[in-house]
Amino acid sequence: MAGLKKIVFIITDCDFGGAEQMLYELCKALCGKFSLQVLALKGKGHFAKLIEELGIPVKNYGLGQKVGIKYFCQLCMAFFKIRRELKTLKPDMVQGILFQGNLMAKLGGRPAGCKLVLCSLHTFDRGALKKMAEKLTRGLADRCIVVSDALKKFCAEKFSIPEDKIVVIRNGIAFKKPGAERVSLADLAVNSSGPVLGAIGRLHREKGIDLLLRAFHHLASEFPGLALVIIGDGPEKDNLVALAEKLRIRDRVSFTGFLPEPERFLPLFSVFALPSRIEAMPVVLMQAMAAGRAIVATRVGAVAELIDDSQSGLLVPSEDESLMTRAISQILRDPDLASKLGASARSKAEREFSLDKMNASYEKLYADLLQGQG
Repeated sequence: MAGLKKIVFIITDCDFGGAEQMLYELCKALCGKFSLQVLALKGKGHFAKLIEELGIPVKNYGLGQKVGIKYFCQLCMAFFKIRRELKTLKPDMVQGILFQGNLMAKLGGRPAGCKLVLCSLHTFDRGALKKMAEKLTRGLADRCIVVSDALKKFCAEKFSIPEDKIVVIRNGIAFKKPGAERVSLADLAVNSSGPVLGAIGRLHREKGIDLLLRAFHHLASEFPGLALVIIGDGPEKDNLVALAEKLRIRDRVSFTGFLPEPERFLPLFSVFALPSRIEAMPVVLMQAMAAGRAIVATRVGAVAELIDDSQSGLLVPSEDESLMTRAISQILRDPDLASKLGASARSKAEREFSLDKMNASYEKLYADLLQGQG
């Protein structure tokens, strides 16, 4: 790696999520072209292990999951350790990913002597504290990378980041041939021979899985053979299982927990649902499009940049379980519509969301900045 420009990524978590997957894919593409190092504030998760398998070091700082006094003490300790680490590594560029990762990059990068500091936002962060932190530190980053036009507008308006410092690079996905993965419903503990409604994501309130459970409750009587599969884990799992019990649909809902490469199960779904309350540029939605699934999603964030309503999927307002129920029912009752939506979604994904395009955009940005040193 001698002679290669050195890049250090600082990410909040490196377990399961769109930003984490993006970092892994980016590391895979840049490996051998740059000297790379990853600093993860929380424990080493799924994608951290995959990054290490590429031969890229990943150092973690044991930050807890629950926000509180102990969490903020750990965050302060991590800051001083990261600043020391950056002084030792002397990277040509440091890039933060997600809120805490961005904060560490901006506050730790400059004092450590880093000439180039980038931050990257993948979510619509809310709350007065985060808004204040973003505004106060916006001048410490040379560029702010966002994953959608909607997020660029959000950052300019809410965080007062100059638009000429914001760069839009959409997430990309790898395309697989249909039928390349040999999986079955039995792998998901589903015994139904009828249609399957599926969702993939972290079980957090912002993902709106509770809305999907309520919609499924209404669909259950109309489609007696319909099953619901929810792939993912998170802090809301117990509450969601309890809600399924309360709605008397638990026997028809499969909570699989975390599964590696969950996108391989997408071809098993008759309809893919994304009932989120907040989204920036959901990788899983692009994967569902690439798999040619009929999609029902909430019109939040940048979802409308991905899905053309009534052409490559059906969009419904957030929090409207009635319209979500109606949209899913419409697709299940009309196989021709499902086929048309799925084909259009795959076609758009192939045109616009390639992994090569994403990696090339990052590589060009890095090369331009490193050549001009910001």
